[in-house]
Amino acid sequence: MADGSARPATGDLGPALERAARTIHASWHGEPEVLKGHVRAIAWSPDGRLIATGSDDRTVRIWSSATFEEIAIVGVHQDKVASIAWSRDGTRLLTASFDSTARVWPAAPT
Repeated sequence: MADGSARPATGDLGPALERAARTIHASWHGEPEVLKGHVRAIAWSPDGRLIATGSDDRTVRIWSSATFEEIAIVGVHQDKVASIAWSRDGTRLLTASFDSTARVWPAAPT
């Protein structure tokens, strides 16, 4: 960039990763787009409207990608959440945890 700051290399990452790269880039420059907590795993929903996180506090949470406000806690593991992924249709989340389990959660509170 002209001001000498780094710009994320996005290339052909697809729309969800492109938005994520822009959000991360914005946060490097002090803009208030922050999910607070000990986030260990994060994934955009297939339609880009939601973000799922897995945390050191063992929770699986869903957030609005527009407002970064928490929508729901959809599950809790027995130990830290290591990874998270959305189902292709956006209705379920798959998580893996340091409790040696992988679980499938509904992507909406029950």
